[in-house]
Amino acid sequence: MNITKYKKNEEGPEKNPIFFVITTLYNSASSLKVTLDSMAKQTYGRLIHLIYDDGSKPELNCDSLVEDYKKEVSKRSDPYPVIYEKGSKNLGVDGAHVHCFREIEGTHFTWLDSGDYLSPSFFEEVAKAVQAHPECHWFGVNFFLFDQTGVDPVSRGKKPDVSPIVHHSDWLPMRTFYTWRKLVIEKETFFSINPNLFFIDGKQYGGAYYDGQIEIAFVLNSEPICYLSHPLAYQLVDAHSASRQFSFDLEKEKQGLAIYLPKLGISSQDISQYIGYLDVTNKAQQIEENFNHGHYDKALENFKEVKRFIHQNHLPHYYFVFRKRARRFACLSRHAFLRKCYSFVRSKRERTGLRKERTHNESAKED
Repeated sequence: MNITKYKKNEEGPEKNPIFFVITTLYNSASSLKVTLDSMAKQTYGRLIHLIYDDGSKPELNCDSLVEDYKKEVSKRSDPYPVIYEKGSKNLGVDGAHVHCFREIEGTHFTWLDSGDYLSPSFFEEVAKAVQAHPECHWFGVNFFLFDQTGVDPVSRGKKPDVSPIVHHSDWLPMRTFYTWRKLVIEKETFFSINPNLFFIDGKQYGGAYYDGQIEIAFVLNSEPICYLSHPLAYQLVDAHSASRQFSFDLEKEKQGLAIYLPKLGISSQDISQYIGYLDVTNKAQQIEENFNHGHYDKALENFKEVKRFIHQNHLPHYYFVFRKRARRFACLSRHAFLRKCYSFVRSKRERTGLRKERTHNESAKED
């Protein structure tokens, strides 16, 4: 892979970032075109695009689509390298991406799955953020989710209630887990955190896939992140998406992370803290389930435990806005019924406590 043409006038990675884009395919001919078209229309040209076919069936290969894409890129005023590789066997979601990680060049990298697409200014906007915040080693870009019926504006698109840049002092015990953004990662920092490219199989361990593993590792290493709140990416959710194909299992995920994180040198204290976070987010999800099934006492119990976690860790009120289960919690925390229950139970307990104290004092006087 030759990127010597990019080395002219380069003053440092933060001045002229080179983005390495990974697209993995598996029987994806029907959804690939929109992805490649969005790449060809990028207004920023310092790119390298690796397309890896992870053992697709011969009749479902994307050879012609990739060839047309290469021709389209060659017509640009600033054409970029397009590399097309075909694996002899299927490595799976994590295996295919780890294979591609070994070939990363440039200064930063990201992944763009078949069916997903980017706004034309995606890399131009990220490049500006890289130049403006050289202290940040990864970048989170807001995005929309969509299916065959179109964009789902409820899931994404609202400006997140976070500052444009999150400093160390804002993380856990002021850290933010599961930012759930389209991530762009600085290559050098990535390889310093995970030099041996050790990853667990997300399918085997409850849905903890490569992207989540990278995010957790960066968070637990306190790497500062820069957020781009304007949605610049679109993620397809269909029958082939990991979230639809495989069920998520919290206990298996915790088992997998207990294997993965020590390999990266993460302290046992941080691992324990993160596992505790997983338990609390699971309770946040259960609040809605309890509430919808009429189990109001259990909903209130889980609600109070999550609120306690936020308070004890000095987290901002919007701490749980980054995941589907978290957004549910954020909405429920403003629900009139739960607020009323919380206030009533708290005041009732206080009154009960006062009555018990008065009864105890009166008994003591009689004695």
